[in-house]
Amino acid sequence: MVTWSQHVTSWRREVHKLYADVMAEPDPAAGHAWRVRRRVELFECHPASARQPGQHLRHAPYDPAYRFLVKPKPTELEVCVEPRASVSPAHVPVVENGRSKRVTKCSV
Repeated sequence: MVTWSQHVTSWRREVHKLYADVMAEPDPAAGHAWRVRRRVELFECHPASARQPGQHLRHAPYDPAYRFLVKPKPTELEVCVEPRASVSPAHVPVVENGRSKRVTKCSV
């Protein structure tokens, strides 16, 4: 039997995949059409959907006027965490970019 948490996890994975697929689509209009189809499918059929009986999604047609591209600006990651009582007050373990490291407590 699948638990509610597993259904919600599945929903989140499906939504993440949906947006990854849309962003990978070279044609913005085709990406929009795919997003609309897949969102409707998830909304109507997925066990973790918030859909109420008789409820349907509505989507505006694709409009290139609302499309914009931005170039991300590289920044330096600043890690600031509050220590818990069970951790040494001088150092707090954190995970950054998939690697475990120790950082000094913030001075704020």
